[in-house]
Amino acid sequence: MQMIANHGQSKRYYHDVVGCNSRLDSVQAAILNIKLKHLDAYNQARQAVAAYYDRAFGSTGKLTVPAKADFASHVYHQYTLVLNGVDRERLVAFLAERKIPAMIYYPVPGHKQKCLLILIPKTSNCR
Repeated sequence: MQMIANHGQSKRYYHDVVGCNSRLDSVQAAILNIKLKHLDAYNQARQAVAAYYDRAFGSTGKLTVPAKADFASHVYHQYTLVLNGVDRERLVAFLAERKIPAMIYYPVPGHKQKCLLILIPKTSNCR
């Protein structure tokens, strides 16, 4: 049951079964109720940081910054880069040396998670 309540994870980012996020208790809900009043400011701060990253990373030719639709705004829960010929562990270390937080958030893509393999035919090259 603990695994199901934690996104079906047996180990962080490794999903053995389909689960949910049900870790919100009453105290956390009360805190979030207060934080909700500041949501627009939080989102604007994230957007400002993302714009800075876009300028810093966008011109390298080796990093693809997140795409943005003209008709929508992005709140950057994650600022995800696509790497073109860049060693991601070295990039994370490089950024850490400069006190820029970064991590490999999904080491295993969703279509290769154990909990979803049943949905993908064995003959598929997605496995």
